Amino acid sequence: MSRKRHRLVPETFGLKRRRELGDVEADPLRGESGSAREAVAEIVRLFPRVLFEDALPPIALRSQVYSLVPDRTVADRQLKALQEQGEIRIVQLGFDLDAQGIMFTEDYRTRVLKACDGRPYAAAVQKFLASVLPACGDLSFQQDQMTQTFGFRDPEIT
Repeated sequence: MSRKRHRLVPETFGLKRRRELGDVEADPLRGESGSAREAVAEIVRLFPRVLFEDALPPIALRSQVYSLVPDRTVADRQLKALQEQGEIRIVQLGFDLDAQGIMFTEDYRTRVLKACDGRPYAAAVQKFLASVLPACGDLSFQQDQMTQTFGFRDPEIT
């Protein structure tokens, strides 16, 4: 009886197979197979710019990156490293904590400059992009932080 049972129970309940690391460990931030940067670049190419009249920078969702990178932990580490390098910006979309958008910093910068071109606050926006954006990974700032740390005047930010 026990012999039959061993044959009926498949290997499913046995030891788990180890993942083969393959190309994921080779310089992951430079676009090899399984890199988060490559996944974001691919998703950004598919962004429907015409639908938004080219007013938004191309955005990729974190969940979309997870679908292209085989290991979520590796994807999170790579995205964090890209964010610390200033290559990407990660923003929360709406009130859902799981909805996080990822955009390249250069795309964000060009869209912001295009939107404020010729407006009276264009100088403050350019000052923000030159001083604050490279220094901080956040996209929301307190008024006292802007005035004390980054040297903005009150009329520039209110």
